[in-house]
Amino acid sequence: MIVRKELQQAADRLMEQRRQQAEEELRARRDGLYRHCPKLKDLEQEQAGLLAELTALALHKRSGDPAALRARCAAIDRQRTALLEELGLQASDLSPRYACPICQDTGFVEGRPCSCYLAALRRLSYEHSPMGAALRDQTFETFDLARYSDRPDDRFGLSPRRVMEKNLHIAKDFVASFPNGGRSLLFTGPSGLGKTHLSSAIGGELAARGFHVVYEMAPTLLQRLEDVKFGRAEPQDEERICDLLIVDDLGSEYITAFSTAALFSLLAERLVQSRSTIVSTNFVPAELEEAYSKKLASRLCYEYETLYFVGEDVRKRDRQSKIRDGR
Repeated sequence: MIVRKELQQAADRLMEQRRQQAEEELRARRDGLYRHCPKLKDLEQEQAGLLAELTALALHKRSGDPAALRARCAAIDRQRTALLEELGLQASDLSPRYACPICQDTGFVEGRPCSCYLAALRRLSYEHSPMGAALRDQTFETFDLARYSDRPDDRFGLSPRRVMEKNLHIAKDFVASFPNGGRSLLFTGPSGLGKTHLSSAIGGELAARGFHVVYEMAPTLLQRLEDVKFGRAEPQDEERICDLLIVDDLGSEYITAFSTAALFSLLAERLVQSRSTIVSTNFVPAELEEAYSKKLASRLCYEYETLYFVGEDVRKRDRQSKIRDGR
């Protein structure tokens, strides 16, 4: 994986912080145990001294009986194990608890990047991307259901708040069950109802867990696909191979026969490969067919789980509230 030098440095710092935290927690546990059981500290100090003597013997820096020293070390091990059992503990309680036991928070195994290091790079790449930075505050926790009316909507037989509560539940379940065999979502509804907020919340949660998430505005994505097609840019496979592709604001781009075909090809490829995609659009299903093609609309509406976003434009209401409050 090719990443910017700054991202590698940030991942290295994260690994170092994890190691330091594990070691600090170990020191705190040891100090607590030693206060509670001074004998344990005495045994460990004696064993450390014996190991130092064995090292000196191996380096021919002193003379002595290595067999006797090893026998005493083994006896201390038995005493130590018995003492820990009395305390209801195991030997692992006196070892660092690394976030990644595979690489022990070094980020590398036999000179190769550990899976935890690659996951950290993916998360940092998403967080430091233009979209990730802009949408960082749009989380499940900041998705405010109180902004939606609790009065029933004739179209759904439910209040907008109840509809959006169900959407929030589905979004959280999507994250909890990920990877989920290519499950994909279509967010549809007018502007300002939380489609971008909820899709970025999903992306942020999964990126934090180390999944490869790509978040693209539809005009940017389709322009890049066109540039690659006509040799104006180098091919990039991220949108094809990432764990989750989020295409925001479909329909805001200049729609052409090429963009329709390119989008259909990309979405079809991801479905075949069981890779999840989230598409958000202001278009309702009938408008998708009119704007693009019956084939593309069918793929989105029947092979994606559709979430309808209803209510009053929350961004417009927020702006009006700020104006009234003089902010």
